[in-house]
Amino acid sequence: MSGSFWKFSNGFTSVSNVSTLIENYQINGDGNKLNVLMKLMDEDDLLQELVSNNSALLEFLRDDEILDILFDLVIKEGLLEDLIGDVSKLDIKDEDEDNEKDDTDKKAEDKDDDKDIDQDDEDKIDDDKDDKDDKDDESDNEKNDESDDETDEERNSRRATIATEILSADVWSLTDTVMESTTNLNKLWNVLDNPTPLSINLSTYFMKIMEHLLDMKCDEMIQYLIENQSNLVDKFVNHLSNHPLTDFLLKLISTDKPDNSTGIIDFFQNQQLIPKLIESLNPKEGDSAMVEQTAAADCLKALITISANSTTDNSTIGPNELTRELVSYEMMSKLCDIMEKGGYALSNGVGIIIEIIRKNNSDYDILPILYITLESHPPTGRDPIYLGYLLKVFSERIGKFNLMLSSGRTSSVTPTKLVTSLGQIEPLGFERFKVCELIAELLHCSNMALLNDNKGFEVVKERNELREKMKAYDPISFKYNEVIILPEDKEKFDKDHDFNDTIDSFNLKDDSVLHNYDDEPHENANLSEEEIRANPVLGDQWKISLYDTEIINNILEMFFKFPWNNFLHNVVFDIVQQVLNGSMDIGFNKFLSIDLFDRGDITNKIIKGQKLCDVFEKENHGLRLGYMGHLTLIAEEVVKFIQSYPTNTLSEVIDEKINEEAWEEYVSNILYDTREKYNAILGGGDEDDEDDEDDNISNTFDESSGEVIEESDYKSGFLFEDKKDEDDDHFSNYMTQELVNPELPDKSDEEISSSDEDDEPRNDYIDPNDDGNSYKKFNPLYDENGTLISEKGELSDSDEEEGDEDEEEEEKTLTRSNSKS
Repeated sequence: MSGSFWKFSNGFTSVSNVSTLIENYQINGDGNKLNVLMKLMDEDDLLQELVSNNSALLEFLRDDEILDILFDLVIKEGLLEDLIGDVSKLDIKDEDEDNEKDDTDKKAEDKDDDKDIDQDDEDKIDDDKDDKDDKDDESDNEKNDESDDETDEERNSRRATIATEILSADVWSLTDTVMESTTNLNKLWNVLDNPTPLSINLSTYFMKIMEHLLDMKCDEMIQYLIENQSNLVDKFVNHLSNHPLTDFLLKLISTDKPDNSTGIIDFFQNQQLIPKLIESLNPKEGDSAMVEQTAAADCLKALITISANSTTDNSTIGPNELTRELVSYEMMSKLCDIMEKGGYALSNGVGIIIEIIRKNNSDYDILPILYITLESHPPTGRDPIYLGYLLKVFSERIGKFNLMLSSGRTSSVTPTKLVTSLGQIEPLGFERFKVCELIAELLHCSNMALLNDNKGFEVVKERNELREKMKAYDPISFKYNEVIILPEDKEKFDKDHDFNDTIDSFNLKDDSVLHNYDDEPHENANLSEEEIRANPVLGDQWKISLYDTEIINNILEMFFKFPWNNFLHNVVFDIVQQVLNGSMDIGFNKFLSIDLFDRGDITNKIIKGQKLCDVFEKENHGLRLGYMGHLTLIAEEVVKFIQSYPTNTLSEVIDEKINEEAWEEYVSNILYDTREKYNAILGGGDEDDEDDEDDNISNTFDESSGEVIEESDYKSGFLFEDKKDEDDDHFSNYMTQELVNPELPDKSDEEISSSDEDDEPRNDYIDPNDDGNSYKKFNPLYDENGTLISEKGELSDSDEEEGDEDEEEEEKTLTRSNSKS
């Protein structure tokens, strides 16, 4: 294509080569359609003319035969041999000569018709035409030269790319024609039936066309897939390692939103998308097996992400029937079976479980199912998914994962010992780390309120059964998330005519239920271990399995066995923090915490870990073991737990552990010093300044007095504060006297002299803000009118006489002022 938007020509009305080719074909029937299309593809401005809605060009491209050729060029990646058998049949040069001959005949006919034209003008016109033909010939020669330099691979790639650009152009009329060409679309989708991996180019062409149709014709595209692609899931599963195709699968699912359903989720569920993806996680033989397993896991995690139970993220579609099927007991059992095989199957499975739990926390549901009824909020395909079956499956299988921790089986590519700068160390192994991650995340899941309520499982079960009945009774309405009323519930529904599925109605109808529920004590509060084991909820069932297998204690021992694996240390701290911060009144968590002090012996393990670090630090010139940062955090959690539940509160076992002398010494000395060190302000604080005060005294030179002021004096401010206080006292006393008693009785000379003897000699206070009029007081610089004396000049004789009288009065006033001071 040309690099410029505007076409360069000799005039504004020149006709493009694209229009000329189409016009010659339409008028004279020059060449067959394939030849014309090939010539059009060689024109640089073809796509520009297309998006400019060139009507003749659009009419040509919308022809059924042309569409067939364009789709074939995409599928065959530009190979013409498969279209016409032999590329030599395209004798474009001969056809050009025929066109030139036709043009000559046409010129002769025009010459006979225009006999009245002046011969000179006719010669001039012929010359212009010859010049134009010469330029066209030069242009054709240049194109031929360029085509000669082009390899067959480049030529095929260019043709396929241009064909793709035409089929995916943003032109409504052409897009409508492509969407209506079911035969060609089927032909394009059939390339996915071949299990052989698609080439990068063909994948790109396919995705560009399909994404364009999905964006421009979403409803029509979904309808086409539902009606014409009965094995669509198999097509995608055959090419899971092709990431563009997997992205397109997720994009299709993303179109099915709760408020505007397209029905594609129901379509994929009927074609067993979830079971086939889980089956793809199974270990297989072959070089590409690992890639396919990872691709299947990535696809499932991406599906979970776009189906997250979130009210703030508009990019998600919320929980749906696909993710509900994923967390069913059957699918979780299959996934657990695959994970027990270890290797990448375990790693991929743990990643899926973590994503499910983090994206579907029932504590954040808008409409918690414990507080709603089937009548007020009947189940739909968009209800939040329930993680109880997931937790139940792993509670039953935890023993096998515990064996993975003790066996220490690692991947075949991992050496037995790792050579490091610290010597040879035993690696943790990928499998053991993934098991630790799994335990920590399932512990988070077991703390959800829904999984610790006695009636939670039964409520979910009842809603699931009703949902299946609704789906079987009216699958079309269920597909589009419409309200379905079963025949046996119709009468009840008619009575409840004010039903609506809104949060306001939920608050109005169930406010009293919520209030009463909050006031009631929990059903599992303050139960004994035997009582909980007799009828455990799913959250307690998981914690009981942790207690029975001692898997948490095993993980805690690994914390010290692998001192340099910081990822493991972080997971262990997460597990300990969850156990110690859980409820001690409700459920089995209390006994899990006690066991952490009893069989887990966490206090002595902390002390032992500290001693090992002290020895290692001395032997390695101050280098500490890698777990010390997390060890301090764990110790702080233990201390916080003990402070929350003091002696004689939970268990005698805990009381014995925390009252041991070794533990008290550790907390009082080592942990206290560590805490002080960690809480210290970087760069030093006030204590450091006081310690170094004598060694780092800085002096200041006072320019007014010419003396050196020591820093201690400068800080105390004795040279400045005393003067400031003195001025403040002067001003305060002066103002008080002026406001309370502005006119004092006159004193005799003896009284004045006696008062002066008692007081220290001081200068008269002059308010620096006084302008002579503020307080109407005497000031030697101003007269009684407030005018500066220096500005009045010399006084006359009469003024001197008056001034003498004034001087006596001024002397009395001055004496009174001094006595005030």
